[in-house]
Amino acid sequence: MTPHQAYILAYIRDHRRQKGRPPTIRNITTKMGWRSTNTTWHSLDRLREEGYLLRATGTRGALRLTPKAKAFLEGVL
Repeated sequence: MTPHQAYILAYIRDHRRQKGRPPTIRNITTKMGWRSTNTTWHSLDRLREEGYLLRATGTRGALRLTPKAKAFLEGVL
């Protein structure tokens, strides 16, 4: 888990708590200070491959943290 990945997970969690929905790809890109959404997509794909993130295809706002991600953010892992 890189620091960027941990920050993305925390941002997704916090955004969902505050707004009731996960952030958009553009929201994450802006928050991270990146210029390209491709960088964001790559990071999200890595998180999904590592079992920290679920993403339903064809659905807006479909980013969900897995129990593994929630445990990591709570300091269990």
